[in-house]
Amino acid sequence: MNTFLESVHARASALACTIVFPESHDDRILSAAASLARTRIVNPGLVLDSTRPETFDAARETGAATVESEDESPLEFANRLVAAGDFDGCVA
Repeated sequence: MNTFLESVHARASALACTIVFPESHDDRILSAAASLARTRIVNPGLVLDSTRPETFDAARETGAATVESEDESPLEFANRLVAAGDFDGCVA
C-alpha cells in the first residue's frame, strides 16, 4: 500500500467513526463491512432488514455491529440512527 493510502487509513482509524450500512442483504456490503471491521478503519454497523431474516446470519458473521430495522425501511431506520447520534454516518 502506498504512503498516501496508509496515511488516510491511519487518520480514519484515529477518528473511530461509526458508519451504518442499511443494505445488509447485499454480499458486496457484507464484504466491505467485514473488511472495515477487520482493519478497524471505521466501526461498521449493519441494519438487518426485518423482512429478510434469512440474511441475518451472514450479516452477523462479518464482525460488524448489527441492529434490526424493526419493520421499517432499513434506509430510513439507518438515517434515524444517524440523526439520533447512534452512528456518525450512513452509506447506502
